[in-house]
Amino acid sequence: LMEPKPTAAGVIPLLLPCKRTIYMTYYEDVKNASKLSEDVKNSGEVDYVLVDAQYVVDGFQIAVAVNRAIESQKIHLMDTKSLPTEVLYNLSPSTNISGGLKKHGVSPDTTRIVLVAFKPPSKRVLSIVEGQLISSLEGLRKKADEKILQKYYKIPDLELKIGTLLDAIVTRLAAKEPMKGLFSTKEVSSNTSSKTPQNGKPAKKPRSNNRRRKRN
Repeated sequence: LMEPKPTAAGVIPLLLPCKRTIYMTYYEDVKNASKLSEDVKNSGEVDYVLVDAQYVVDGFQIAVAVNRAIESQKIHLMDTKSLPTEVLYNLSPSTNISGGLKKHGVSPDTTRIVLVAFKPPSKRVLSIVEGQLISSLEGLRKKADEKILQKYYKIPDLELKIGTLLDAIVTRLAAKEPMKGLFSTKEVSSNTSSKTPQNGKPAKKPRSNNRRRKRN
């Protein structure tokens, strides 16, 4: 991941492995979480996602979820109906979609938010969150409650003796539905070609009518 310096507005661009650039903005002391949670339900299609920062320890964690969501969208294998909800779902260690959206989306009690834009955000987008804009994502690590994160992601103390909390979380995100990551656009295209029988089973080879000659 390439992380250029934050812009004057506190927007931090990140170049993902999927060759897309996303833009993160981190807010603390959010005052309008209740309104935002209602607006999200009625907003329709948007080019950003609001992430509750309570279960985020580092911007890389979000980047992994966004990269996977974009790749899933490319090959038409998303588990949810939109790119923003797919990002929230990918942040969850569980395959329970509604639970993941509820846990990582904005709620009336949210006080810290990471706004992730899929294109350079406009002033209007940056102004929808009423809170203190933090110029660096380092605040995520400083505010993270390791005990809460350990419990949520089911990380034993022993695991943290051989790796970081971020490593443990990202490993769990990558391990969820691992087969999805094995597909490429070409593979999906070939798997859905007209040569594939409708029942999904490989065609049986016709038996040869030529019998082996008996030895004299």
